Amino acid sequence: MHGFFSKILALGIVASGFFLTGDLSWVIDRVGGWARGEASQRPASQPDAKAAEETTAPFPPAEPTAPPSPPTPVAESQAPESTSTGIPAGGIQLPSLVAEEIAVAALRPGDRILARTMHELVAFDLIDPLSREAIEHRHALLSADVVTATALTTPRRVVLPSTIRLGQSAVFTAVAGVGDAAPPPAGSIDALGIERPLD
Repeated sequence: MHGFFSKILALGIVASGFFLTGDLSWVIDRVGGWARGEASQRPASQPDAKAAEETTAPFPPAEPTAPPSPPTPVAESQAPESTSTGIPAGGIQLPSLVAEEIAVAALRPGDRILARTMHELVAFDLIDPLSREAIEHRHALLSADVVTATALTTPRRVVLPSTIRLGQSAVFTAVAGVGDAAPPPAGSIDALGIERPLD
């Protein structure tokens, strides 16, 4: 009889231990499953294979991205040279010179009249449309539509006629007492145009 009560007491101690640790419901489910013949196919300590894959599978390696290449520095020899006139030394394309005649009084101060002859481009920067005074700049032509930065003469202050036309001489009278530059060689105008500063 003593042995029976000892077994009951030991079973009670074990059951109370499971109860205190929260494992009693797990033991009851396990015992019920064994009684119904639903023994687990894998030991309790074996982790779920899918869960193991999810927890142990590393993130796919990120594709390496190439760092952006630094901008290629422009060699000094490739940079266009410029002169005091602001025209690149290699020459620039002339704008469309399509005017047949230009009335100077209809222009504004700062407008530039371009007159092309066979060998040069003459630019007249208008100072005053009423007095028709302008600063004259002359540059050599590389071709019929390209001008170089080579100044043929020193800039002069000149007085323009009231109207400039095709076929007219490109030489105009210098303002009296302003500079002593020699007059440029004569040439007839074969193209005319106007450049206006940005407003």
